[in-house]
Amino acid sequence: MITENCGIAPLLVGVAGLVAPHNTQAISRAIERVLTEPELHAQLSAGCKKAASRLGWEEPAQEMEASYRQLVGPESRVS
Repeated sequence: MITENCGIAPLLVGVAGLVAPHNTQAISRAIERVLTEPELHAQLSAGCKKAASRLGWEEPAQEMEASYRQLVGPESRVS
């Protein structure tokens, strides 16, 4: 279960997680569903391997580096 504010929500929704609005009632309902619906639990558990195979550090690290370079500006770049 993740909230809609989570950056990886689009990768997990319907595959390895339920996406809920960022409020306690919605989060509580989503957790209750996972705990009380065995078929949903099994589906999300099976989807974890699929989702994990699509996640890595290379792309986020490159995006973070590009953001830092943009914030620092060209005059402060170190080779």
